[in-house]
Amino acid sequence: MEEIEKLKVIGAKEISKKTHMALNKIEAILEMAYGNLEDKATTIGLIQILEREYHLDLHQWCQEYEKFWEEHKSNSEKMEANINFKISHETMQENDNKKSIIVVAIVIVLVALGIYLYFNFHNLQDTITEKETISTPKPESTLENSQEEGIIKEEAKSIETNATLEMQENNATQEILEPNVNLDSSASTPINELPAPQAIQEEIKIQKEVEIVPFSQMWVGIIYLDTKEKTSFLINEPLKVDLKRPQTIITGHGMLEIQNNDNTEKYNLAGRMRFFVDEDGNFSSISIEQYNRYNGGLGW
Repeated sequence: MEEIEKLKVIGAKEISKKTHMALNKIEAILEMAYGNLEDKATTIGLIQILEREYHLDLHQWCQEYEKFWEEHKSNSEKMEANINFKISHETMQENDNKKSIIVVAIVIVLVALGIYLYFNFHNLQDTITEKETISTPKPESTLENSQEEGIIKEEAKSIETNATLEMQENNATQEILEPNVNLDSSASTPINELPAPQAIQEEIKIQKEVEIVPFSQMWVGIIYLDTKEKTSFLINEPLKVDLKRPQTIITGHGMLEIQNNDNTEKYNLAGRMRFFVDEDGNFSSISIEQYNRYNGGLGW
């Protein structure tokens, strides 16, 4: 491929130095080692950068790349189908074994419960039989009880009569007037009123929002600085920036618009642009030196 040969003449190291692309990615592109370029979005973005920087047409390379992964995908799907079949077959066998174990356990529990109820039922019948053998009281004791009840009733009547006479005597002799005690209601102590709590004003924080709006299809590479995680993709629609995580952002070209809350900044640059989000969620455009320093040597 003539276009790739031109890039080989320039050399992978020289291309990496100029474009700041990862050396291993450039070498894979030049050697057409499609198997080492699994991330399709990142690979297409890198090809676009090479086309723009060196004025090349790598359309044929992209077609061969797509063809390779279509064939590789079909082989992978067949292998995955075989693996899934084996896994499902083994899973069914394990489930059958588990079901048989559960059934045996339930049968054992039911048998044990039946034995327990059987012995308890016989013990209960023996207890009831013993209680029925207790003899009933004799008629003589009933006669004695009735005589005692008559004596108790006569004593209760005499006690009630004596109590009535005592109450009448107390009512006749009680003529002593009790002194009235006047309470001064005005002497009550005043009640201290608690002052009403002061109203607490809540500060309303304005939520920051930043969107990157491309004028055409654009490759975007993001490095999250808290985890050193890298991600890249192609966009045609506005990209909302996550301001909760510190990160650096690089774009494949500078023909874009930045919408920062109510502020809008338009750019029309052919080269790439770099941005930075700090720990406080502040979004800003940065130079290539700042980009390399924030990333700690990581790049694309």
